[in-house]
Amino acid sequence: MTSELVFEHPLNEKIRTYLRVETLFNQLEQIKTTLDESDSSVQNFFRTLFDLNDVLDRCEWRSDLLKDLDKQRQLFRQWANAPEIDTSKIDELVLKTDNYFRTINQHPKLANLIKEDRLLSLIRQRLTLPGGACSFDLPQLYFWQHQSLEQRISDIEKWLQPFATIAEVMGFLLSMLREQSVAEQVIAHGGFYQGQREGCAMLRISINGNVRGYPTISGHKNRFAIKFMSLEGAITNDLNFTLTCCRSFQ
Repeated sequence: MTSELVFEHPLNEKIRTYLRVETLFNQLEQIKTTLDESDSSVQNFFRTLFDLNDVLDRCEWRSDLLKDLDKQRQLFRQWANAPEIDTSKIDELVLKTDNYFRTINQHPKLANLIKEDRLLSLIRQRLTLPGGACSFDLPQLYFWQHQSLEQRISDIEKWLQPFATIAEVMGFLLSMLREQSVAEQVIAHGGFYQGQREGCAMLRISINGNVRGYPTISGHKNRFAIKFMSLEGAITNDLNFTLTCCRSFQ
């Protein structure tokens, strides 16, 4: 097992969405690099693409991103006044944030992306049915998955393009959230830890890979509880772990 396992847990719905989009888009990029003609590979791609579309369809991604980018930009400008700061790096981050802000502000809506593409629309309808991706149900998909790799990659790039910038900006904001936080060493007595931190948006919990367990987490931005479990049940011994409270964008 790996030397360290890191579990991330959102404490508000916005960060929950950011993490889901980051995960789904990374999965799509990975599937793209290993795509073959097998049914499982192709269906995995489309199911993940539709999941990503559904996650974004249920949230106000544009307004959330614009607000967080603006807050992050203001924070960068505050840093620029700190002594012994690398102003060139700050200027680079401000420029990057400004570019993201303009791009998201002008980004087209995603609402009709699936409906307007005939192949995607047909595949989505059938994949909701048990066994609906059989060649007699979806001859269009069977035909598509046996096109040349170059053609399939070209289509995939076209389908992913509307999501790419959104996923990139959410990934950037998550990286800022992670990097602007300080880790602390704590102990879960009897496998349980309860904490209070002001304005916490996400928890990062790092445990030794030799620990045969995982954290279950409940709470909100100011208070949370962590209970460590194994596949057999609750862990009752004391457990050292690293806790990072990633605070909301200020």
